Amino acid sequence: MKRRLTVVVAAAALAAWAGCTDLPSDPKTPFAVEFTAPASPSVVLGDMLRDSLGLVAPLRAVAFNVHGDTIRDAAIRFAVVPVANDSTPARIDPATGTLIARPERVFAGRTFRVYAQVGSIQTVPVVLTVTRRPDVLLAVSPEVQSMPLRFSDTAAYSPTFSVRLRHDDAAFPGDSAVPAYEVRYRIVSAASLDTAYIVLTHGSRAHAQVDTTDANGVASRERLRVDFRRFPRTTAATVGDSLVDSVRVEARAYRAGGPVPGSPRILTLLIKTLKLATP
Repeated sequence: MKRRLTVVVAAAALAAWAGCTDLPSDPKTPFAVEFTAPASPSVVLGDMLRDSLGLVAPLRAVAFNVHGDTIRDAAIRFAVVPVANDSTPARIDPATGTLIARPERVFAGRTFRVYAQVGSIQTVPVVLTVTRRPDVLLAVSPEVQSMPLRFSDTAAYSPTFSVRLRHDDAAFPGDSAVPAYEVRYRIVSAASLDTAYIVLTHGSRAHAQVDTTDANGVASRERLRVDFRRFPRTTAATVGDSLVDSVRVEARAYRAGGPVPGSPRILTLLIKTLKLATP
């Protein structure tokens, strides 16, 4: 994705230079700019943009010359795409990329766009969301779930591990969802399964440890993919045998100052093979 953004901006720069006799030869002259993906898809009301560990994370971009070399001291500026009537949900320091969301509750759930610029070259805007402060992490799916497997299965997917981030405000009890917020998952223990053979995923073969909450504050895509071909059978299965294993998955979210209360939330998956039928 980052490389594609760079190529798009470079193409725009090339078009801008098309009417010139020569491309810029000065190694300090920007020819393309790459906008690094923001550390989070959202920023909390009245707070600065932070990464998944709760640390302040200014926006970042890199400028390149016509040879593709990095221009380390390029004068990159950052901006929020303005909204009419001064209702832009966030403010930004143009030089440092420090992004701060406005504190008014009315902006919760609003999206806005930011971009980077060097000289006359501007990146494609990136969309961010203003969200509420997460005050507690709760389990939505059962904290202990079961997953049946057959000896004929090659791989199978567990039920999803769902959690919810909630904002607690006694003055606005219905104003509780925390959308567009990252939740991190990791396997913390497996009784007999080698974790090389169980993978956290969103439903494909790809490894995925981060999910983003939906409009209701729920992160519900994470699941385990179990490669049953590598299930550690210590002996040949006989009639009536039933292999059982358990895997513990940790769900955690961070905010300014540390983990969100309720983190980590431990979710357990019991893996059970179906008993062999009597011949």
